[in-house]
Amino acid sequence: MLNKLFLYILIFCLLFVGDFKIFGFPLFFFFYFINICYRILLKINFQLRELYLQFIIFIIFYINILFEVFENNNYFNSLFILILSVNYLPLFFNFIFKQYSFNSKISFIFLIIIFLLNLFSIYIHNSILTRNSYVFGPNIFYRVLSYFFSLTIFPYFLKLKKFKIYNIIILSLIFLLNLFFTGSRTVIFIIVFYLFLFLNKKSLFSLFKFKYLLLITFSINLLFILINKYFWRLLYFSNTNNSINERYNYYTIFYNFIKNYKFSYLLGVSSNNIFLHFYPHNIFIENIIYNGILAFIISLFSFLLFFSFFFIKRYNLIFLIFISFFIGSLFSGSMFDNYLCITLPLFVFNNKIYISEIDDYNNK
Repeated sequence: MLNKLFLYILIFCLLFVGDFKIFGFPLFFFFYFINICYRILLKINFQLRELYLQFIIFIIFYINILFEVFENNNYFNSLFILILSVNYLPLFFNFIFKQYSFNSKISFIFLIIIFLLNLFSIYIHNSILTRNSYVFGPNIFYRVLSYFFSLTIFPYFLKLKKFKIYNIIILSLIFLLNLFFTGSRTVIFIIVFYLFLFLNKKSLFSLFKFKYLLLITFSINLLFILINKYFWRLLYFSNTNNSINERYNYYTIFYNFIKNYKFSYLLGVSSNNIFLHFYPHNIFIENIIYNGILAFIISLFSFLLFFSFFFIKRYNLIFLIFISFFIGSLFSGSMFDNYLCITLPLFVFNNKIYISEIDDYNNK
């Protein structure tokens, strides 16, 4: 039990630690070292495929890594994290398949705790019109919530547990309300992708009788009433909003950069540049301005590869867990938060051993 809990916490920290530091030391490297030790303990062998993938990423980002290190910019840590993340993905796949039942229970507990904290926040502030997130900012916290939800639903998604339809509905409602409390508009896009993915999973809906469909229809209508009255920010897309204007401005900067500095995008201009004084909340803009055309191409390839997972049964589980990361990387975060959007699809594509393991579970 303690070993499973330790692994659960370790994987969570590796996925979400981002640029958190203690006394100036990036915490990712501390958890990465524990990951290496734990892999050795569990005899999860290091493979040449990992080294090949890391080498390719290193070559693509080589010049930018040297420049960032030379300039002593904090951004170079994110490039090292990008490369090193390949080494914890084998442990992650071991984690989701070897203790899926434990992960489901713990993740559900976290979702309930967060839901209760949100209710408590309503009581304290005497208002439902508050944006709530804990430890992380709202634009990362919805990824955390999606991660918990995915691990909770995992056994049902792969038919490893029997369906109890009321449980699924209640779990989904708790998850949705938790998402709404973040106040992040990105959650609308994530919900749409989850909906399509679940509709594509016939095993989930083959048990839905007429009364359940009525209940679901009523629940969806209730949620939209709540959004319209209390969570209106989720659907507030206006050019008078500072957050939207800021992101739109990054696209304008990107266009002017390509138009007026035609050769600068070949190698990028690093994080210390005159174009962007803050990361652009978009992995593609960040890569082409900071790191150059090759970084942009590999991130685009990874995105296309990941979204192809939706149409391939064996990859649906990976899509379920990480869709919030990929959607989120288009609207929020920097390389510290979005590096998996490059390494994860390439790792899955490059490691047939893990794919065969997914096939085994899909065929149960």
